Amino acid sequence: MAAIDVSKFLHKGISDICPHKYVGLNNCAHFVGHALDIRLGILCNLTHKAESGRASIRVNDIYNNLMTTGLWKDRPQLAQGQQLLIFVTSAKHVDADDIMNDNPHKHMGIVVGSSVYNYSNSHHKVVADTVQHFFDKCDAVYPEDDVTLYYGIV
Repeated sequence: MAAIDVSKFLHKGISDICPHKYVGLNNCAHFVGHALDIRLGILCNLTHKAESGRASIRVNDIYNNLMTTGLWKDRPQLAQGQQLLIFVTSAKHVDADDIMNDNPHKHMGIVVGSSVYNYSNSHHKVVADTVQHFFDKCDAVYPEDDVTLYYGIV
């Protein structure tokens, strides 16, 4: 699988990305689902019968269904064709078996070089941040005091 050029999504809103125009309250996983064609867990197009173009919409569904996940500091080198995902949530929301629970304080993006492409729910568009800025913006708004970075490999 060749790496996807996620920069083509920069500054686009989710209704421009999703062919079904499905817009939720939080769209970070939905963006990643469409950008990387991930279909794990609950998918968009909940009210339509067409199967094509559906993508994941929940952060924990993606994280919990990947084969390789863990703490950001422990991320391995990527094999050719793999995509690196970054997740942020409270450490309380990831259990000892590395299962992320469903909670409102989680976010994710796609790492490309030194950029994290992620959907800014407050700006309603895809943005590119550094890893530190991605972490800092979540740490500033999440109420827990143990906000932690995680990785996943697609």
